[in-house]
Amino acid sequence: MTDPASSGEELPRIAILAGAIGFLLTSGLIGFIGWQALSGAGGATTPALSVQAGRIHPTAGGYLVEFEARNRSPRTAAAVEVEATLEIAGSQPVTSVVSLDYVPGDSSQRGGVVLPADPRTGRLTLRVTGYAEP
Repeated sequence: MTDPASSGEELPRIAILAGAIGFLLTSGLIGFIGWQALSGAGGATTPALSVQAGRIHPTAGGYLVEFEARNRSPRTAAAVEVEATLEIAGSQPVTSVVSLDYVPGDSSQRGGVVLPADPRTGRLTLRVTGYAEP
């Protein structure tokens, strides 16, 4: 049989330890959130967007050019517009535009754009033309 006096002493120690751990975790979380709020998302004022072409696939409607849009800033960008321009000697440049819902901060999104001719036969330019604040 256990001594009621000794078991009565253990419960407060465990409760104090649990309370101290909870206090430290809560304080740390509040401090981290406060630091992020005051630092303004790492000091970046705008998203830093770039786009790079990937694989090219022939499709029924032309040629699909896969791309990756990368955001090197901690700020998220919404409604990101990507423009693809294909220049082939002897013909007018062709432009196609696609919109990505968002590109999270310090992350990337993949997408694709369809062009009427094979981009490997000309000069393909991909660029970000705009975004919106989320």
